[in-house]
Amino acid sequence: MKRLILSLFAVCSLWMANAQNPAWGPQSKVVTDSIYSTVLKTHRAYTIYLPQSYDKEADRKYPILYLLHGMSGVNTSWFTDQRVKDVMDQLVASGEACEMIIVSPNAGGNPATCWNGYFNMPGWAYEDFFYKEFLPYIEKTYRVKGDKRHRAIAGLSMGGGGTASYAQRYPDMYCAAYAMSALMNIPVSGEEVGRDPDPTNIVASGMWLRQMLRVRHSFVLYSGLWIAETMTFCWTVI
Repeated sequence: MKRLILSLFAVCSLWMANAQNPAWGPQSKVVTDSIYSTVLKTHRAYTIYLPQSYDKEADRKYPILYLLHGMSGVNTSWFTDQRVKDVMDQLVASGEACEMIIVSPNAGGNPATCWNGYFNMPGWAYEDFFYKEFLPYIEKTYRVKGDKRHRAIAGLSMGGGGTASYAQRYPDMYCAAYAMSALMNIPVSGEEVGRDPDPTNIVASGMWLRQMLRVRHSFVLYSGLWIAETMTFCWTVI
């Protein structure tokens, strides 16, 4: 009995100490889920980062960053390879970034067996899915400030190409865009890498560089993840 009482006392003391320690309070979380696409006629997975205050402040809405993975990557790649959660937690804690929602949709996988790409192609209308189904679903399901001022997009490689194209062709949607090592076209079998069969194609030719969005705030490349450097709002519209 004495041992049991001492054990209970120890457990209660540990619980009280943990309750007083902010590190044991609300934490950010990463959730993977899926949405059924009538456009693609299949389920498409996505992984989403929800900030520390998301569950605690039930009426609060957040800026959102759409983070696009590269070829052969999937929706979890940014979170497993580039450690988005760890990076964002540190930046928010240090005051270098405000809290935001970050979501990465699945637009790839093994190129030998899976479609890869953020654009509409025969049999793969991914861009239609992204704008007609995915983005509206995310901003309805989660507490997102669904306006240009609080919406940004970024990506690496194939995701960088998607970022550049989306930002150029949907300028009313995003206040900021950042393309890293952008792959602007996906060669088909036997095609010369980097050569676009249609030289007038503004997306694949690289002419988008002259028309990229201007943004007022500088950006930080931090372990593969960028964030806008401001506290009150994550991005400022020009």
